[in-house]
Amino acid sequence: MTKKHLILITDIYPIGLGEFFLDDEMKIAESYFEKIIVIVPNEQYQTFQHYTSTNMIVNEWSFKRNISVIFNSLPFIFSKPTISEILSMHKRTTIWNRLKIVVNDAFKSSSLINEIEKTLIKEKINPNQSVFYSYWHDYKALALARLKQKMEGIFISRAHSSDIFAFRSTLNYLPYKRFILSNLDQTYSISEIGKKELESYVEDKMLDKISVSRLGKQNLRKPLFEKMDDKIIICSCSHFNHLKRVHLIPRILKKLNILNIHWVHFGWGYPEYEKMVNDELQDARFTFELQGETENENILDFYSTNFVDLFINLSTHEGIPVSIMEAFSAAIPVLATNVGGVGEIVDENCGFIIEKEFNVDLVAKKLEVFLKASLEIQTEKRRNARLQWEKKYNAEKNYNNFYKHLMIYGK
Repeated sequence: MTKKHLILITDIYPIGLGEFFLDDEMKIAESYFEKIIVIVPNEQYQTFQHYTSTNMIVNEWSFKRNISVIFNSLPFIFSKPTISEILSMHKRTTIWNRLKIVVNDAFKSSSLINEIEKTLIKEKINPNQSVFYSYWHDYKALALARLKQKMEGIFISRAHSSDIFAFRSTLNYLPYKRFILSNLDQTYSISEIGKKELESYVEDKMLDKISVSRLGKQNLRKPLFEKMDDKIIICSCSHFNHLKRVHLIPRILKKLNILNIHWVHFGWGYPEYEKMVNDELQDARFTFELQGETENENILDFYSTNFVDLFINLSTHEGIPVSIMEAFSAAIPVLATNVGGVGEIVDENCGFIIEKEFNVDLVAKKLEVFLKASLEIQTEKRRNARLQWEKKYNAEKNYNNFYKHLMIYGK
């Protein structure tokens, strides 16, 4: 049976500053559905121009903990899944705070369920001919898991990193994981390491409900393999926050005994972390550009018109960064910390993988050896970087495979 409609639940896309990786996915998804309905919270403080298709309807909603939502949540709060969730809390010092997280997710999922049901009626959507898709494995996936008990249709969720690994969350706790995994038709982790973690929540008989579906990046531009001058360009792309550790990049670059280094960073963030970066740049012997928030197409244009020698990512936590996929699509080798699923995309053939708590001097020496190496050695890594993208992170391949699978799901 062909699924005529996609009901996509997001955090930000397509009205806010984030979830840029959904743009490429929606370029593929639009050809598989008669109608795509995106349900997104309207609590966005900054706007950004996202790709939207002609068959897409965007429905903004707001969570309100009103009497109706509370009343509709009560049966679920006193249900077996919630009681089991509460009984599984062993750390007494955090039980009360964890209980608040459980109740809050119950409220938010009830509010979202109400919004989804109203949308189905308004748009005259038959659930049985629809795919319900949460982009994050949190209260939105919980809402779909609860809806699955009430109506027909295909109910799925992606899972990334912060919504998989409890240590990345408040109180080292993610609620309702077993219930969500058990009741959705499928959960798609973007990484193998994420899949393994999700499998730890359920019994063996439910393991077939968890699989890997990699993200990807589109890039039709021709990669550069011929270096025309002696300038060395090093790029990075991320938010300024405590997880990304952008301030450590100039700290490494200052250790290099190499002339003509130019660092370009795409991204913005919290002022206190931007100040940390600027403080590190005070005595820099290299040139630099802090580009701020930049559209992905403009980043790829930069990569295709400038010979970028290396891309750096020094995060403390990651899923599998789309920024690395972008770099690889442009044949740019990557140096990255071995966190989350990064080790599944970066290896010594196409870049450098370093420990999370690395030594700045040792990393600088590793980079210096590479940047002073012969063009043949550098070109080999560039070709391998491009090949890694073509084989595993090409959006055209990955998203077509994903949606073709959804079209036959349940037949």
